[in-house]
Amino acid sequence: MNPTNHLAGLLMFILVVFASVAIFFYLIYCRWVVMRVATPINRFDRIGERIKAVVVFALGQRRILNSRFLDAGIMHAFIFWGFLVVSINSIHFIGRGFYPDFHLPFLGDGG
Repeated sequence: MNPTNHLAGLLMFILVVFASVAIFFYLIYCRWVVMRVATPINRFDRIGERIKAVVVFALGQRRILNSRFLDAGIMHAFIFWGFLVVSINSIHFIGRGFYPDFHLPFLGDGG
C-alpha cells in the first residue's frame, strides 16, 4: 500500500514537504540577512583550488583524520559518510512520494 495513492495521504505528504521547504527557506533568509551586512569578498577566484579544498576537507574529512585522534576521526568520517548516504536515500523517498517509479540515475530503482 502506498499512502500517497489516496487523496488524504497525498495532501498530508504535500503539506509536510511544503512546511519543511518553507522552514528551510525561512532559515536561509535569516542567514542571508546577516550575510548581507558583511563586507563582500570575491569567492569566485581560485575556483580549482576551492573545489579541491571542498573535496579534500569536506568530503574527505582530512582535518578529522589526523594521527592524534585517528580512531575518533575514522568513526566521525564513517558517520558523516553514512549521513550522506541517508540524505541521498531521502531524495528517493520524497521523489517516490510524488512518482512511484522515481529513482536517481546510476542508483537503481530502489525497489
